[in-house]
Amino acid sequence: MKTRIIESEQNDDYRAYLELLTSKGIREQNRFFLSGKKIIAEFLNDPYLQKKFRVSAQILQKGMQALSVTNAPITEMPAPLFKNLDVIGTHSPLLLLETPAIKTWSVKNEFADFVLVLPLGDPANLGATLRSAEAFGVQDVLLTQETAHPYLPKSLKASSGSALRLNLQRGPSLEEFLRLETELLSPLWTLDLEGVSLEQMRWPKKMHLVVGEERGLPFKSAHRLTIPTQGVESLSAPIATSVALYERSRVSK
Repeated sequence: MKTRIIESEQNDDYRAYLELLTSKGIREQNRFFLSGKKIIAEFLNDPYLQKKFRVSAQILQKGMQALSVTNAPITEMPAPLFKNLDVIGTHSPLLLLETPAIKTWSVKNEFADFVLVLPLGDPANLGATLRSAEAFGVQDVLLTQETAHPYLPKSLKASSGSALRLNLQRGPSLEEFLRLETELLSPLWTLDLEGVSLEQMRWPKKMHLVVGEERGLPFKSAHRLTIPTQGVESLSAPIATSVALYERSRVSK
């Protein structure tokens, strides 16, 4: 297979690649980079994921050995250009994957009994939270407009691939979601500094659970769930989500 060479930062394709390091670029191009030896190996051993996300190219640094398990076209570039794309420092081939746009959520077409709602703008926090969601049996996640793209390199790394396997939908902004609160078909709960203690929580089968990065979310009538702590006022979004979802999975068995 012929190898394509990119030599300049001004190359149109290279500039398009750089846009894939942003949420906007991934949404507009419907493609993203998969990076990291472990996550790529898991991807290439999973027929379902390969069907869901088509490999359109391998991106290599000059002198780097290509992956032999995929027939995707190869693009090579000098080390400085490759380093700009390899933002998490894997020093290994990148796969360029194509993906259909994430489905759009509608209040009239809710897609699960239990939905985790994430208005998380930090890619690492989002990825770690998605990893916890999969670990504790959650499959359905609603991402508000403020949320970082789940296929950003830092999101994928922190999720350890969970972002590829979960059922994700793109929702409205958090503000718009708040306005729809009374129209939701299942109760709305939010992790907060005050509310029902996790130890006393009776988890309903149908619910939305909102986890935010800000201290408290301005819902008018949402039920509030709090995690008792000692010595600290609050937990990070990934840790709080892990604790809450573990407890839910434990008592739901």
